Amino acid sequence: MSDCSNHRSSTKKRVALKLSILISTCIFFSIVISLFSYDFVLNPELISVIEVFPENFPQGIYGEEWHTVYEEYGLYPGSWIHPHEYYRLYSDGWPEMDLQQYTYIITYCQEIESFSYSLGDVIDSPSYIGAKAGHMVLKDTIDPFKIYIYRIPRIRINNPNI
Repeated sequence: MSDCSNHRSSTKKRVALKLSILISTCIFFSIVISLFSYDFVLNPELISVIEVFPENFPQGIYGEEWHTVYEEYGLYPGSWIHPHEYYRLYSDGWPEMDLQQYTYIITYCQEIESFSYSLGDVIDSPSYIGAKAGHMVLKDTIDPFKIYIYRIPRIRINNPNI
């Protein structure tokens, strides 16, 4: 009789162990899925506003156009825009950038209202392989011939629409 009760007891323990492993696994995967779909909100710091003369302003760039500037990370390439070579064509007032600590966001004619990204939203392009897709809302006010430069903590993030 005691063998039978020991067997029932060990069977209940095994069932309880399997059930707790199943519940733990479900909780773990729920957390991982939530993490990859969660929108991380960033607060970009405005570091410079550059006034550009109309004849020097990039043609056709208004509104939802924005770029980021970042260094390469390991095997991942850096951003295709390098400020010292590209943007100095438009203005001499370009700020120095510490690409070891920050990623820089450049907007044209409009300031950033909000900026976010999620870990699971990665840009599927050879130029931006592995970069997170940034989601930006711009303020309604348009200031022609102004370029806004922001910085955020170092992260590979870019405009998914370019």
